[in-house]
Amino acid sequence: MLRKRFDWLIFGPLPYEHLFRSRARALVEELRKKGFFLYYLDFPPASFFQYFKDRISYKGGLLNFLFPKMRNLPGLTNLPQPPIFPALRYETDLTRKVYQSFLTRRILKLFSPIARRRNRPVIGFLSLPWWFEIAAKIDRVLGFHLLIYDCADDIRVFCNERQFPYYYRLHKCLIEKADLILISAERLRKDIARIRPDAPIKYLPNGVDFDFFVKNGLNASPPPDLEKLPRPIIGFVGALFPWIDINLIVSTAQSFPKASIVLIGLTHGIKIPSLSNLHLLGPRPYLVIPAYINNFDVCLIPFVAGSIADKVDPLKVYEYLTLGKPVVACHLPELEKMRDLIYLTDNEKDFIDGIRMALAEKDEGLKEKRMEYARENSWGMRVEKLLAIIEDKLR
Repeated sequence: MLRKRFDWLIFGPLPYEHLFRSRARALVEELRKKGFFLYYLDFPPASFFQYFKDRISYKGGLLNFLFPKMRNLPGLTNLPQPPIFPALRYETDLTRKVYQSFLTRRILKLFSPIARRRNRPVIGFLSLPWWFEIAAKIDRVLGFHLLIYDCADDIRVFCNERQFPYYYRLHKCLIEKADLILISAERLRKDIARIRPDAPIKYLPNGVDFDFFVKNGLNASPPPDLEKLPRPIIGFVGALFPWIDINLIVSTAQSFPKASIVLIGLTHGIKIPSLSNLHLLGPRPYLVIPAYINNFDVCLIPFVAGSIADKVDPLKVYEYLTLGKPVVACHLPELEKMRDLIYLTDNEKDFIDGIRMALAEKDEGLKEKRMEYARENSWGMRVEKLLAIIEDKLR
């Protein structure tokens, strides 16, 4: 069995306990359930000020944020990182190289004794190009049995315009070096093939922790801040990044003045117009997200059309479907496979009409079909497929 032969070193895109539950974190939890041992490296906070911007995601107080310690959990060793300055991410900065050298030594000092004691081959798993240079140095010491690049989004998701040349260079290096490349959206395949025509690409879409969402969402009472809001409630869960269509959200609020439009997540500096029925509730702990979704009447996927949207497989759609909710979404290629379960729209008018149809929906059978689809696309199913891919790769 694969699980008896390998440990995993996960180069995380976010801290392990971050408020947002990333794809990497979801895969880690399923691998732990299956008996694997994993090392999880937190992505460093961008700066000292990150603590104050996102305090809910950093537990343990400011001292622990500045001087984080390794944590041992069942089946998992987690290493948080001290904060860096934004300038350290850029290719030409000597300070970035100094920081990465420090980080490499820190990781090897803490993990090497554990790895030697366990004496098992290690699979390196990267979901962010930023880690490549550090991973390459660790590989030379530990010797990864397999290097996996989990390319789950267009890399513009992870960087701004100034950072893009540096990130893209590392992205290309990682594609050339990886033994296995996972993609969450089929349109990522062509981009990777341009860099490496013979790239070992496998399609692994996103999923959902089905049991968790059913247990904590189905039949859950409305959270206190939803109880007092007028019905219907039209909601979106997710950070408001530039690729989220704010104009579409505003148009929704204006088209349904008697409804409550609820946004849950960080705003990342995006300015939202002040409307009486548009409610920014901010971030909420992952544990209570199912209860919020369960008490939405309609759920939204409002993406701006473009290259990022074309290459995304929205995590939230699987969570919405787990609770049987009507979903109104912009026309994303990865959502075509769900056309019979959600309302796919091509423009603003279609989007508003889709919400009207969703609000009028009475088909209980459709709710069951959505839940069944989510059950068949759980993270547990995704990990089974991933392990089968790796077994085949190692034959």
